Amino acid sequence: MNLRDVISEFESSPAISVDEQFVKERSQILSKVELDLEERRRKEASGEEAIKRFSDAKILLEQIEKEYTTKTKEIKRRKDSEIKRLSGKVDGFREELHHITQKRTGILGVISKKARAQKEAETTERLNSAQRELTLAVQYFTAEQERLREEYKRRKPPVIEQIRDR
Repeated sequence: MNLRDVISEFESSPAISVDEQFVKERSQILSKVELDLEERRRKEASGEEAIKRFSDAKILLEQIEKEYTTKTKEIKRRKDSEIKRLSGKVDGFREELHHITQKRTGILGVISKKARAQKEAETTERLNSAQRELTLAVQYFTAEQERLREEYKRRKPPVIEQIRDR
C-alpha cells in the first residue's frame, strides 16, 4: 500500500470533509515526496554505478598486473633456456678450438699443419656464429621485455586514473 492509497482511503471517510485547499496542498506534498524519492533513487543508482565502475577498474588493474607478471616470467624462462642452450654451444666450440690448438703438428704429429689450420678456421667461424647468435638472442629478449614493459606502462595509468576518479 502506498501513500496515495492511504490518503485516498482517509479522504473517502464520511467523517472527513475535504476542501479544495486540502486537495491542493496534498497534491503539492505528494509531488514533492515523489520528486525527492525519485532523486534519492537516481543518486543510489549513480552510487551503485560508481561502485561497479570502481570495482571493474580494480579488477582490470589486477588483471593487467597479473598478465604483466606472467608474461615477464615467461620471457625470462625462455630467455634463460635459450641463453643456456647457446652458451653451451659457445662453450663447446671454445673447448673444441682449445683441443685443436693443443694438437701437435709435424712429421710425427697427429695432423698436418694445413689440416689443423683448416679445422681451426672452421671451428673459429662456428664459434663466432654461435657468439653472434647468443648476442642476437640477448638483444631479442631484451627488446621483447621492453615492448612488454611499454605496453604495461601504456595500459596501467588510465585504469589507475579511473580508480582515483571514482
